[in-house]
Amino acid sequence: MKLRDYKGEEDFKEFTKWWEFWRWKDRVDPQILSDIGFVIEKDGLDLCAGWLYTTNSLIASLEFIVANPFAPREDVDEGLDFLIECLSQRALKEGKRLIMTTINSPSLAKRLEKLGYVESGANLKQFIRLKWQ
Repeated sequence: MKLRDYKGEEDFKEFTKWWEFWRWKDRVDPQILSDIGFVIEKDGLDLCAGWLYTTNSLIASLEFIVANPFAPREDVDEGLDFLIECLSQRALKEGKRLIMTTINSPSLAKRLEKLGYVESGANLKQFIRLKWQ
């Protein structure tokens, strides 16, 4: 497994295919992706990607975690664990003490629990605002 930084437009085209495969409801806009984005690869094949958002508080957020649906499942599973750990360690390096994420994937929820994350609330809804008049 190899960790590398997100390369921007070059990577974004590929990851858009992954998000579409997984039926993400909202199209991800590359302008809102954090400067802290990691990609995990193995033998030159990208396995997964994710971004860390930091704030001016002790809180950070893991977002837009996506897996390559065309890669071997075992490699992707290993890559996702490595990705989440790398993003978490980066948050700690940035001085953050609480790492949160919003997800809709039961399999990712199980993975996060396995890696030491705890569910903070049930039946929550997430709201976003993208436009102002």
